[in-house]
Amino acid sequence: METVKPAAAFCVAKNIVLGHEKGKPLHVSDGGVPVPISFTLPAGQITAVVGPNGAGKSTLLNAFLNEPPLIGGSLFVNSLPQTIQDTSVRTLSEIMAVVTQESTYPEDLLLVDLWRLAYLNKVGVWGRLPSRESEVFRTYFGRFKLADKALKPLRRLSTGERQKAFLALALLQEPQVLLLDEPTNHLDPPSTQDFWEALSQQQHERPIDVLVSTHDLSFVRKYADHVLALKEGKLEYEGIAEGFLTNSWFERVYGKAID
Repeated sequence: METVKPAAAFCVAKNIVLGHEKGKPLHVSDGGVPVPISFTLPAGQITAVVGPNGAGKSTLLNAFLNEPPLIGGSLFVNSLPQTIQDTSVRTLSEIMAVVTQESTYPEDLLLVDLWRLAYLNKVGVWGRLPSRESEVFRTYFGRFKLADKALKPLRRLSTGERQKAFLALALLQEPQVLLLDEPTNHLDPPSTQDFWEALSQQQHERPIDVLVSTHDLSFVRKYADHVLALKEGKLEYEGIAEGFLTNSWFERVYGKAID
């Protein structure tokens, strides 16, 4: 049966089965049969993927990169003519950008030069990168509160500053889809607030499709539009964020009331 992708959706998942490797699905029925999940994600919004440890949050985000491939089902993204499973790694890298809990980096690379690397895909290895004084960099230094860090090596930045720097790097690539895998997990509250505020401002000016794996319920309350709640690879809730933030749904997923 042909799947029709709604115009207002950026992603449609049809009977997908999550797992770390083939033959090991995250959720099976009492009879040992893999239990598929389906969902539709709204375009131009922030979707939070929540759930306990081991629920499958990071596995779902990795499925968007086809790493590892889905055990079953089909995952569509609007801009692609075929499923993600049938799309090359190069094409996926052109439309998606990722920020994880920790990013590897050359410690002596200057922050502004890190951001210049965002343009490599556009200009090629021998092309001309933007100058360090470009207008877009000045805008981002202000937005991410990093103006005094432009010529600092990455090793001289705090963890929170580096995470904001890598968020900016991802956004400078102008992706269609931004994947954030627990990006504030190691940040203190002020740094976490700065990170989400920078994302929110960018989203207000140029909305893109954002998928965030997180344990941060304050982020869900304040910034998320949509929620996918997973438990052991099973989809427990899909809908508006406000609808999830009730004790009935929260207890079903986490086994306790909201603090």
